[in-house]
Amino acid sequence: MKLIVLSALFLPSVLMAQTPQPAPPIARQRLMPPQGSGAQQSSEMLPDNYQITLNITDKDGTPLELSVVVASAQFTAMFGEQSLGFGGYVKVEESGSLLVSYDLNWQTPAGGPGSTQYVSSRMQGSVRLKLGEEVQIIRAGTRSARLSIQKLDAVKGKGK
Repeated sequence: MKLIVLSALFLPSVLMAQTPQPAPPIARQRLMPPQGSGAQQSSEMLPDNYQITLNITDKDGTPLELSVVVASAQFTAMFGEQSLGFGGYVKVEESGSLLVSYDLNWQTPAGGPGSTQYVSSRMQGSVRLKLGEEVQIIRAGTRSARLSIQKLDAVKGKGK
């Protein structure tokens, strides 16, 4: 009798432990500053305004230029029409170089007529740049992306 009661109590536990549990939903990974780089926190301000420019070219398509002006260490931009997300961190180093950590997300249409689906792609990285310098951060087939940064001079308003 004890064996029947114990089996009735423990059998469901054993079966539940062997049943595969559904995987938790994948949360969108948050871009974090690189570990050990001394990257600034998002609440910190940069000493000047900077324009970060991403140029995307495709041998078979129209070039796309995206620019973001920032005065904070963190930046994020989502461009719905281009199915593109671009964000990251900027750190001004003592040497005068700028460390730009970036996260680039995009979707590419795939499939035939009437059944267009989208394939997601992503890349992350960091580069050191001098003001006005441009560097190619990715090349895939006929597509490439170049990143640059420049300091913006303050524009003084017209006096009345």
